[in-house]
Amino acid sequence: SIRGFAKLLQMPGITEEQKAEYISMIAQESDRLSRLSETLLRLSALEQQTALASLAAFPLDEQLRQVILRLEPAWSQKDIAWQLDMDEITITSDQELLNQVWVNIIQNAIKFSPEGSDIEVRVFREGNAIVEIQDHGCGMTKEQIDRAFEPFYRADKSRARAAGGAGLGLTLCRKIAQLHGGELT
Repeated sequence: SIRGFAKLLQMPGITEEQKAEYISMIAQESDRLSRLSETLLRLSALEQQTALASLAAFPLDEQLRQVILRLEPAWSQKDIAWQLDMDEITITSDQELLNQVWVNIIQNAIKFSPEGSDIEVRVFREGNAIVEIQDHGCGMTKEQIDRAFEPFYRADKSRARAAGGAGLGLTLCRKIAQLHGGELT
């Protein structure tokens, strides 16, 4: 699509409005391609990684609160309410990598939640720290759930494409969880 819009810009007689539209589309597609490249590089690096490089103790519940606050523009636009039931839990982990997991999962919850709905977040300890994030979107079939962690798989291709998904976020999150000795379900 970048090449197509660039060729359209070269056509004689296009209006200033058309030029602005084509330039905007080229910028959007360039950003999407850049995000995809960064995600692929990150996933490739994680595939080679066998241990966590940067461990520190931090409050897990506070990390989740910060992610929710940073994503406020997206959820307030959809009038989403939050139901938080988070125990104060300190963990020792790679804070930056784990933050990436929460951003991805909470963005997905926001993206696929209907307007005016709730998203619930629970943090508690049963041996290990457990985080549950539940939205009230359309859900997934058993086949979609079975394939959700496959690279490039998108359960709802039309909605994911419109929302900018490449089908790598959950793959990346699962790898990060595994590096932490955890699991993502």
